Amino acid sequence: MDAEAWDKAAKQVNFNLEIEWSKFQSLVCPQARLLDFGCGYGRIGKKLIHNGYLNVVGVDSAFCMVLRG
Repeated sequence: MDAEAWDKAAKQVNFNLEIEWSKFQSLVCPQARLLDFGCGYGRIGKKLIHNGYLNVVGVDSAFCMVLRG
C-alpha cells in the first residue's frame, strides 16, 4: 500500500503484531537508539517506551497514521 491508501485506512486499521519482549530485551539494551520505520500510529514505539526504551523515533509516510498517533 502507498501512503495515500494508508491515510484512508488510518482511522480503521488496528495492527496485531506482537514482539517477544523477553527475546527483544535480551538482544537490545534499553540505551539503544531505535528507529521504527513505517511506525503507523506508533503502537510499537509506545510499547518500547513503556518497556524502558527511551531513545525511540518513529517515521511513517502516511500523514493520517502519524496524526492518529
